[in-house]
Amino acid sequence: MKIEKMKKTIIVTKTLLFLLLTLGISTSCNQTPSAEKWLKSIFECPNGSSFCFPDQEKVFTKQYLEFYYESLEIYEYPDFETEEEQVAAEKAFENKWKNIYSLDAYIWPPFGMGNGIEVGYNLKNVTITPIAELEYTVIIDFGQETVFSNKVVLVRSGEAFLIDYIETDLIK
Repeated sequence: MKIEKMKKTIIVTKTLLFLLLTLGISTSCNQTPSAEKWLKSIFECPNGSSFCFPDQEKVFTKQYLEFYYESLEIYEYPDFETEEEQVAAEKAFENKWKNIYSLDAYIWPPFGMGNGIEVGYNLKNVTITPIAELEYTVIIDFGQETVFSNKVVLVRSGEAFLIDYIETDLIK
């Protein structure tokens, strides 16, 4: 009788593990297409005719937006009275973000925005390629031989997603 009870316990345990594994895989598979669909949707122009830049205030996490704005204040538009103030600000920035975001690469504006290219700007093409779960490569073609590659990391936010990190590189 003990052997029969052990067999039943093993069968029930295996069945439960299989069901949990199946549920995890199906949830992951559903999350990936919906994340990619969301990412594509943020580049749709309001009139639906082409690709446009998204509003970063609506598609970035608060944390990533804070990181990006702080990087602008320190590295792009510094307003320090002394070099010591700037060095102290850079050190504080690095200490605050080093365990959260990569600080190794130059921090380009997300998707290559800037210099008159802002939210709503029409883009020639946007290509999205999955890398891993909730990670994508987004190629932005501005036209006029300007192309940016972006590694984008998404996080779930309710029924949608938000961008929690972008690593942008100029291709050409």
